[in-house]
Amino acid sequence: MELVQPPVNDRSEAHVLPEGWPRFIRTKVFYGREDDHWYAIDADFDIASMGATADEALASLQRMVCAYLESYASEGQRFSAVQRPIPAKLRAKLRAQVLLARSLKRAFRRDEEAAQEGDFLFPSLVHG
Repeated sequence: MELVQPPVNDRSEAHVLPEGWPRFIRTKVFYGREDDHWYAIDADFDIASMGATADEALASLQRMVCAYLESYASEGQRFSAVQRPIPAKLRAKLRAQVLLARSLKRAFRRDEEAAQEGDFLFPSLVHG
């Protein structure tokens, strides 16, 4: 997945990152097809989206996570207060779906529209 460029407001409103915020934020994302739609879940912030295609679901999730992070940063919240990972049981289930999909893809040499994973990398959300 590519580097996410957050929406940038008027530079005159920009401020320095609150204390404790990293310059870059990498999050784990799981996505896949379910019935007639695609889902995308950010495992580190417990945010999910849906779309007609994988790209649409991922783009929607990127916007949602970025807005979530920007709102906390603009309020001066510590980064530790922002993190809210999905339950370990759900993370394990999603990871198992990805591993199963990879195995089936290799075994049958088919390009399935199955569960996948990747990372989002957000640059500094507020610029100083």
